Amino acid sequence: MIKSLFRTTLLLSLFLTFHTAQAQQEAMYTQYMFNKLLINPGYAGSRAATSITALYRDQWTGFDGAPRTATVSVHGHLRNPKVGLGLTVINDRLGLSNNTGVYAVYSYRLPLGDGRLNFGLQGGFDHVQLALSTATHIDPGDPTLGADVTQFTPNIGAGIYYQSDRFYAGASAQRLIENSLTGNVILSEDDVYAKQNRHLYAMAGGMIRLSENVEFRPAALFKYVANAPFQLDLNASFLFVERLWAGVSYRTDASIDAMVEFQVNRQLRIGYAYDWQVAAIGPYTNGSHEVMLGFDLDFAKTRIITPRSMGPRYF
Repeated sequence: MIKSLFRTTLLLSLFLTFHTAQAQQEAMYTQYMFNKLLINPGYAGSRAATSITALYRDQWTGFDGAPRTATVSVHGHLRNPKVGLGLTVINDRLGLSNNTGVYAVYSYRLPLGDGRLNFGLQGGFDHVQLALSTATHIDPGDPTLGADVTQFTPNIGAGIYYQSDRFYAGASAQRLIENSLTGNVILSEDDVYAKQNRHLYAMAGGMIRLSENVEFRPAALFKYVANAPFQLDLNASFLFVERLWAGVSYRTDASIDAMVEFQVNRQLRIGYAYDWQVAAIGPYTNGSHEVMLGFDLDFAKTRIITPRSMGPRYF
C-alpha cells in the first residue's frame, strides 16, 4: 500500500504543475492579461510591434519544493498583416519534476467590425523529467524507484481571439493531445502513471475611459480541466497617464492578487504581481511573486510606442 501510494504521488506530481489544489496542469500566471500568447495562440501578432516577454513566477515562497515557472515568448506579424507568428518556451518545476515546453504559434487575422478576429494554432512538445533518483526512498524495493523518468510528449493547441480598440474576447484549448506518461519502467502493458489533460480557457476584457489621464480595464479569465473545479480570475486595473498600470485580482478559492506594470520608455515595460493565498495552503507560505519584463521592437522608427499603439489599443 505504501509503495503504491508513494509511486503514484511522485509520478502524478509531474503533471500537477498548474499549482492549485484543483489539479490543473498548466502553469498559472497572474499577469496573463499582459501576455495572452501563453494561453491563447490566436493572440499572436495582435500588438503593433514585435513583442518579447519574459516572466518568472516564484509560487508559495517558503514552501519546500514549491512551483517555479519561467517563460519567454516572442510574437509579431509579417509584412502581410493577416499572418502572425510566435514562439513560447516554458520551464515549470515542482518538487522532483521539471517540465520544459517549446511551442511554435501561427495565427491568421480577419477584419470584423471595428476590430480583428484571429484564428490561432500552436504545435510543439514538452520535455518531461522526474528525478526519482534524488528522492528519499520509503520502500527501496519498489522497482520504479531510482530510475529517472524522461519523456518527450508532442502536443497542439488552438484558439480564437477578437480584439478592437476597447474590447477583447477569446477562447482556447491547450493540450489537445492527452498524452500518457508511462515512464522508463513498464510493469505491464496497461501501466500508465499519469495523463496530460485537455485545458479550456475563455477570456474577456475592456477599456473604459474615466478621465483624460485615467482608464479602467476590467478583465476575466475562465479555466477548466476535466475532473477538477473550474477557476475564475477577476481583475480590475487602472491605467494612469498611459504609463502606469495598477490593479487587483481575485482567483476563486486560491488568492487575492495585486499587480503593477510600468512603461519605462517606448520599448521597455516592467511588471510585478504578488498573490496572497486564501486557500488552505495560505498559513504555510509567504505568498507568490511574479516578475515580468517586456520589450517591443518597433520597426517603424517614426512611431512612438505607448499603450495606445500596442493593440490596436491597450491590449
